[in-house]
Amino acid sequence: MFKFRIIYGKYGLLRFIGHLDTVNTVFLAMRRAEFPLSYTKGFNPRIKASFSPPLPIGFSSDVEFMEVFMESRAATDKLSGGLQSQLPGFMEVKSVEEVGLSEKPLSGRIEAVVYELKTAAEMDERIVKEMEKFSLDNAISGLELKDGNTAWFEVAYGGGTPAREIAEKLSVLACEDRCPVEFTRKKFIFKV
Repeated sequence: MFKFRIIYGKYGLLRFIGHLDTVNTVFLAMRRAEFPLSYTKGFNPRIKASFSPPLPIGFSSDVEFMEVFMESRAATDKLSGGLQSQLPGFMEVKSVEEVGLSEKPLSGRIEAVVYELKTAAEMDERIVKEMEKFSLDNAISGLELKDGNTAWFEVAYGGGTPAREIAEKLSVLACEDRCPVEFTRKKFIFKV
């Protein structure tokens, strides 16, 4: 048996598809691409795989991951191309790599998640100060204004305020007149 880690992005209208539907979409694409998938034993066999934590509805992501077990080794470029050809247009395979079977799953090593907030309106210092006050009361750290309408912030994983609630509050602070706001999961920070 062999273990592969796939990093992919989820964008556009797929932001509004939930986690389980995303998982099913990826599994269907793998079966169509004829991956040599490994299945659990028993009455209801399932594909042996683990995914990144669920992405809140409405969020894009550059760093979704899955770790999947396969019965035979395959070239990573062949796996990447085969999967990309079967995925919907708003999903992009970023990388495929073989990892050791004994390596602990990434999903169990997540310490924090970094998100990007992008607004149509310009964020000024007053708004950033309000966001910083809000972040002191919650699980946000490392709030950083990248440019006039983009900010990055880090959220501790497991416990505290959910990313969805933080996003709603930051949306109101960053854009009082309900302008378009986009959130993107940019990276995971893992325990060493």
